[in-house]
Amino acid sequence: MRVLIVDDDAGLRQSLALLLQEAGYDVVTEGDPEQALTRSASGTFDLILCDVRMPKMDGVTFLRRYRADGGQALLIMMSAYGSEDSALPALGSVTFTSRMPRTLSVFPESSGLV
Repeated sequence: MRVLIVDDDAGLRQSLALLLQEAGYDVVTEGDPEQALTRSASGTFDLILCDVRMPKMDGVTFLRRYRADGGQALLIMMSAYGSEDSALPALGSVTFTSRMPRTLSVFPESSGLV
C-alpha cells in the first residue's frame, strides 16, 4: 500500500512515516500541499494522510483540488486541534481523526509489537 503524508510539521511527518514504513507501507512525505498535489498527479497513492491546518493551503482545499484532479485515494484528515466541528460539514464524506490519538497502532495485534 502506498501512503502520502501531507503535513507542515516535519516531526510528525517523520514519525508517521517511520511507523508506517516499519509496518511495511511504502511512504512518501510532503510538507508543501502544492508539491503534494504534484506528486499525487505523477504517482498513485492508496491512502493520503493530510493535515487540516497548514499555512500555504488548508486540508479542505487540498482535498477539493485532489478530487478535482481525479485523485481516488482514501483521504484521512488529521488535526492537532481537539475539534474541527466547523470544518467537518465542508469535508463531506471523509474520515477525520485527531492527529494525536490516545493509542496508535499500525501493527496487527498478532505481531506482538502492540
